[in-house]
Amino acid sequence: GAPSRPPYLAPPPPPWAPLTLKVVGPEVLQRQHRAVVWIPGAPDEPAAVLERLERQNPGLSTGSWKIMAENVGATRDGRNLVLRIPESSVLKLKTPDFKPYLELDQVTFKVVLRPFIFIRETIK
Repeated sequence: GAPSRPPYLAPPPPPWAPLTLKVVGPEVLQRQHRAVVWIPGAPDEPAAVLERLERQNPGLSTGSWKIMAENVGATRDGRNLVLRIPESSVLKLKTPDFKPYLELDQVTFKVVLRPFIFIRETIK
């Protein structure tokens, strides 16, 4: 008979279904890690914070970062952002001479070395 399909592959679309393809960058295919960063100062939109981080720190690309949680441990002095970032960003953050800044403050990232594991659930 026909070879069995591995469980992680989706069934093929019917021949009449429109097919759309999306070109993605290599960061999408990389292992993803959880990172926590303390953001000092008054609350601001997380997307704006990531934009400023990228603009202010050459070589740090935040375009593929995902915000998992915001305002964690918030005080008057700032709050934590929990992010999902690609391996390439982890490598950049671990570079010994790389010191990321946000405005005038140096910020510290804590990276959980265990990557995210994505689990596909079957809905019955």
